[in-house]
Amino acid sequence: MYSTCLFCTSHLGSNEIIEAFPVGRRLAFDSARGRLWVVCKACFRWNLTPVEERWEAIESCERSFRSTPMRVSTDNIGMTRLREGLELVRVGSPLRPEFASWRYLPVFEKRRWNALSVAGASAPAEKPGWTSTMWMASSLILFPPFAMFTVAGTIRDVYTHRLKTYARVPAEVGSRTFAVKAYHLPEARLLHADNPWGWVLEVEHENGRSELSGPPAQRVLGRLLVAINATGGTQVDLDRAVNLLGRQDESQDFFHRQGRASNWRRGRRYWWDDSLVGALKNRAPSARLALEMALHENVERAAMEGELQQLQEAWQEAEEIAAIADTL
Repeated sequence: MYSTCLFCTSHLGSNEIIEAFPVGRRLAFDSARGRLWVVCKACFRWNLTPVEERWEAIESCERSFRSTPMRVSTDNIGMTRLREGLELVRVGSPLRPEFASWRYLPVFEKRRWNALSVAGASAPAEKPGWTSTMWMASSLILFPPFAMFTVAGTIRDVYTHRLKTYARVPAEVGSRTFAVKAYHLPEARLLHADNPWGWVLEVEHENGRSELSGPPAQRVLGRLLVAINATGGTQVDLDRAVNLLGRQDESQDFFHRQGRASNWRRGRRYWWDDSLVGALKNRAPSARLALEMALHENVERAAMEGELQQLQEAWQEAEEIAAIADTL
């Protein structure tokens, strides 16, 4: 049974209430659609559970939820906390904006506050910001003895962040994988393609550049978007992202539209800078958040349709990354 967050590789915790699924301290479930998620306490992301471990656990969640006074509720979503500390989120048939607020707003707001809390303390990995540069310069002038340690720590943090691995890209031949590090993120591009998915992900890595499509592209894109969307968003950003997505059955079409919007074809070059075309970092914040939301829906829809291999591989990758981190 998996116990690691798919997205941040943090430990999901455990509970003694749901015997059929003793993983997690916050569980979200939808009895009508047969879905069960473990909500990560570290990053607030929703991890869809494997189908074979789901049904009995959903029934237990439903019984526990009904036997406990509801603390927070709307017409479609309710939340309660059991005496033992386990939190249950019951999803009915919510409208998309309401469900998006419950599921994604805590994630984006936490990222936003984390980004604000470190603003000015360190420069971004891609290029030092004006605020950080001025802050370090003023510190050197006003507090010379202490500023040297601060500046040294800032440089160390920047260098460490640049080398952080966010995803691994499979080689075209063989079983090797190549690391996508922080300094590769500005070159990641979502482009139009004449394939069954309608788009490809072009990404740089430690061994050059690759074009990915289908499930491998979705897995890598999901991890890259977490890093690129590190500043999170507000309720306004979330509302705009929901409006971009449109109806729930159009999430896959959203990737097609984003690929076409890049207005890029192989062999075509632009006189100013063709690296700007299709770059994820240059898209509007609401568009990037919408891409992240649409990606989650596509993965979960595929899992519910019986295509569990993709979900299985994502869980295994999260477990492997967590195991590597534990040895460092």
